Amino acid sequence: ALWQRDGARGMAWFAAGMGAMALMAATNVLHQPIDAFIRATPWQAVLVVGLMALALGVIDYLHVAAARRRLALAATLLPTVAFGLLILYVGITGAKVPRSLGQLPVALPFLSMGVLAAWASRREPGAGQGRVAASFLAIPALAVGIAIARTDGVSLRIFAFAPFLVLGLTLLTGSLVRRRRALEGEVARRSAAEAELTRMNASLEEQVAERTADLHNLVAGL
Repeated sequence: ALWQRDGARGMAWFAAGMGAMALMAATNVLHQPIDAFIRATPWQAVLVVGLMALALGVIDYLHVAAARRRLALAATLLPTVAFGLLILYVGITGAKVPRSLGQLPVALPFLSMGVLAAWASRREPGAGQGRVAASFLAIPALAVGIAIARTDGVSLRIFAFAPFLVLGLTLLTGSLVRRRRALEGEVARRSAAEAELTRMNASLEEQVAERTADLHNLVAGL
């Protein structure tokens, strides 16, 4: 909906990422964990693609400056690539890798995206970036809480969808706020330009009146 409504920066990538997460949620019964170890399945590839698309979308949506873009891409994409390589390693070797270990590279991109959104909230206050940051940071916080409580790591995939819902709604309202501010800025610029044009016209009329009076005086003198 966000992508089709106004084509805001990053929304195409964000739509792809949220679509991948929705696909993961809708097909959850097909890839339920059966033990405490990571399984290499095609669904893990969907997760990797979804995380990478989300990262690209968020970086564009937050208007990360070019000077910081490479660092932001590295912080969000490299952990996801590491997770993909870990899945590939498990698939090739059949190694028993604890699921808790695999949750770390999945949580790191959300941590990075949360930090980026928190930084953007200082530059763009009132646009909902703080809620975007909280939504992203909630996922690694959940992972840490589950690890501390020593509960089944499967709980993370259930509870993590709540921040995604908040994230989608926040971006929906935040993009509306951003558009409203852009329109208000455009109206202010046009009003200022109109006021300047009016001032220049008035000044021009004064100059014409002065020149006309001078010409009349000159003619009267002749």
